[in-house]
Amino acid sequence: MNSSIWRRKTILLIIMATLIRLLISVMIDLGNDEVYYRQFAQPLEWNYFDHPPMIGWLIRLTTFNLNVDYPVFIRLGAIIAAAATTWMLFLCGTMIKNERTGFFASALYTATIYGSIIAGTFILPDSPQVFFWVVALYAMIKMIKFGPEESYSKRMLLLFGVSVGMAMLCKVHSIFLWGGLGGYILFHDRRWLNMPYLYLSVFISILFFTPVIYWNFAHDFVTYRFHSNRVNDLSGGFNHNTLIQFLLGQYFYGSILLFPWFMKSVWLGMKKPKNHSLNNVTKALIWCTIPLMLAALYLACFNPVLPHWTGPAYLSLSILTAIYLDERFEPSEKTPGLIRWSLRLLLFIVFAGATLINFYPGTTGKREHAKYGQGDATLDMFGWKQLGDKMERIWMEDDRNNLMRNNSVVITNRWYPAGHLDYYVCKPNGRTLLALGDTMDIHQYCWINPTRKQLKIGDDAYCITPSNNTLDVEQVYGHLFTTILPADTIALLRNGDTAKLVFVYRLKGYVRK
Repeated sequence: MNSSIWRRKTILLIIMATLIRLLISVMIDLGNDEVYYRQFAQPLEWNYFDHPPMIGWLIRLTTFNLNVDYPVFIRLGAIIAAAATTWMLFLCGTMIKNERTGFFASALYTATIYGSIIAGTFILPDSPQVFFWVVALYAMIKMIKFGPEESYSKRMLLLFGVSVGMAMLCKVHSIFLWGGLGGYILFHDRRWLNMPYLYLSVFISILFFTPVIYWNFAHDFVTYRFHSNRVNDLSGGFNHNTLIQFLLGQYFYGSILLFPWFMKSVWLGMKKPKNHSLNNVTKALIWCTIPLMLAALYLACFNPVLPHWTGPAYLSLSILTAIYLDERFEPSEKTPGLIRWSLRLLLFIVFAGATLINFYPGTTGKREHAKYGQGDATLDMFGWKQLGDKMERIWMEDDRNNLMRNNSVVITNRWYPAGHLDYYVCKPNGRTLLALGDTMDIHQYCWINPTRKQLKIGDDAYCITPSNNTLDVEQVYGHLFTTILPADTIALLRNGDTAKLVFVYRLKGYVRK
């Protein structure tokens, strides 16, 4: 059989997936996290409140220094990284067995919601992380196949250290890669401990991460205090609700058709294949999978854990499952039905989700006035441009009537909806947004605010609050202004029906710096 057919299939898969991701990027607004991370690109930092700096640097790059500041360019880094990650998975599978295994690995990962949507279309720290993660896996697989005696393994060790360092500049838990390789070495092949290049590689990873350490040292390690509060609170005891939510999230993000096969491949990988070098590779891949999954599973027993925290594990799971499928199916040019149906299911979910976001009449959430739309997750990515247009008319009317001081700032007390208001409402209308609140609520805006126009005594301000994310303006800001005028109500429509309400408060006479 001509093995190049699997290479052609992989290239076609990448092209088709990239075109679909570009289309989705044009179809739907930026989500809460995405529009917030866009703020990281101005100004650039060595680290940010929530994450290391890579996400801000990447957005700055793909928007050409914010000169092409459109959602598709903001997301472009994720789309490019997804294409590169898919190709690297093909190379990993090909190196382990053959090009068919490589295609299976790339197709399996593409069929996951995490790989194609969460990290592959939406611009999140995961987007560049998975690329550097898979490069690290590639280096690890190659050096294990060559063995510590080969000089080529030295270069692969250095590549592993660089890749892990770059991945840690995306998300800190990329350190699990070193835990994976370390576990493999300690329990299966201690010969690597005699290689000075191993320790040099560790040093390189640490060196890459020093900007993050420096920034946190200068800011009282605020990033780690924040994340520690999220995951280290065990005071409430075992929480079956958070555990069930986490498990369902894994099942969904990993594809409801593929997840059982992922788990089966891990189980089979723990058994010794006949091929000794393959045995070593599968052990290393399992070490790069199980510790991350178990750590998240443990935390989910006590606290809410977002399903995508374990997302990079689907890279090694895809490779392990590809190995199993290649052994299970007879040599053929036909793609296994499991992969074909998983890709079709993903395609259905993607376009059904985009249709729901843009065209569902009204809301799937609450319909009481004060909480209209609450519980409808699709509203995070709908209606913001519409709100910007309607606020433009309100501001023009207020300026004509001299109701507010010219160019009054907009204030809010949390990082969401601050990001959406900033990008879709204030930026197009030449307004300034300030997030006024506790650091743990406004996050990176604590550092963004000082770069912007400040409130002075006597200034007026607007507070814009959506009904699905309500804010008691009187309680939060009443002590800062002499007068708060009754709110105007804006109805945002979806397919002719009200999707959510937005309340616009006018705050008069700022009294405290």
